[in-house]
Amino acid sequence: MTSGERGTLVSIAYAVQALGNTIPPFFVFPRKNFKDHFVQSGPLGSAGSANASGWMQEEDFLSFLVHFVKHTKVSPERKVLLLLDNHSSHISVRAVDFCKGQGIVLLTFPPHCSHKLQPLDRSVFGPFKKMVNSASDDWMRGNPGKTMSIYDIPGIVRIALPAAATQKNIQAGFQCTGIWPYNSSIFQDCDFAPSQVTDRPDPSGALQQNSTAAHLPPGSSPAHLPPGPTPAHLPPGSSPPYLPPGPTPAHLPPGPTPAHLPPGSSPAHLPPGSSPPYLPPGPTPAIHGVNLHSDEMPSTSGSIVGQLFSPSLIRPFPKAGPRNETGRGRKKRLSEILTDTPVKLASEEEERQKGKNIRKKILGSEKSKKHLFQSHRVEMEQWKKKSQTCFSTGKQSATERFEKQGEVFKGTPKST
Repeated sequence: MTSGERGTLVSIAYAVQALGNTIPPFFVFPRKNFKDHFVQSGPLGSAGSANASGWMQEEDFLSFLVHFVKHTKVSPERKVLLLLDNHSSHISVRAVDFCKGQGIVLLTFPPHCSHKLQPLDRSVFGPFKKMVNSASDDWMRGNPGKTMSIYDIPGIVRIALPAAATQKNIQAGFQCTGIWPYNSSIFQDCDFAPSQVTDRPDPSGALQQNSTAAHLPPGSSPAHLPPGPTPAHLPPGSSPPYLPPGPTPAHLPPGPTPAHLPPGSSPAHLPPGSSPPYLPPGPTPAIHGVNLHSDEMPSTSGSIVGQLFSPSLIRPFPKAGPRNETGRGRKKRLSEILTDTPVKLASEEEERQKGKNIRKKILGSEKSKKHLFQSHRVEMEQWKKKSQTCFSTGKQSATERFEKQGEVFKGTPKST
């Protein structure tokens, strides 16, 4: 029954502890100024801020940090580790300075990993959305004909949040991400499989060659290469066993190869009357990668000995195209401790460079405006000169015409 209308959004910042404890939520309203009555119906101890967009910004995150310090009683002697993503509002120099002075250690997640490493995303926000929808349905039933406003959101959160952010759910979120208790092997190979789509090959090609050689027996070359020099461990005149049949290997007796023997015949090293057990009746197919002097039953899968079979060998995974490096957009971030001195100094330098670029843009725009104003002023002066010239010429012509007309009317010539 939840309404399908898309209204104004309200952001919520929420922090939980690995033991299951929580702090009151922090609301960000899409208003220019924040008033205390905005969160009057919200959970006890709630706070908030406001900006034009309603999204978290640097000033709002600083206000949240003040709210965080108030409820966690953190101090430089009693530090707290705060895990968060690499949003631009979280990595500002002012926020890092505040956290370092208060004893908050900021650790960011690796990029594009919050769906696996963020405890709230794993076990709290999913149930919270369902509870919000249920509480919204109850509100619409209890207020028929009314439209929900942003000031009703805190009351909805007061009902939905305790049902979703339970101690069990919070502890499960930290456990399934391997953060607490710490488990470095919590993710298996299947968790990394989707990233193979965007794994792009090394431009130099060295990585692809190394990976290909790692799946082949020692001393062998890939099957897709044309026959070239014979490996050193093979007898002279022979070719790698997995290449198409060529000349008869030197270690076999002269005569036809096993793949072209007539039915009922056998190679010289087999007992009379016997045939290779791995050849089907009728026309014998060509042999690839089979040691004829070994009694071991060869594999029928066609894969090289020692290589595990994978469906990707038959149908490889799709690959994303090359990334378009435009040089614009946000900087690529890593998992960092933002309050460490080297990272903090790098952030300060980055902010200074950003300020210089902004000043250059402002100066450039001012220069362009000044140049435009000067060109416009020159054009105006030229237009004035032209208009004055035209006006004086027109006045002189009118005077001359008036004098001539007067002379005609008087009938007196101008000169006798």
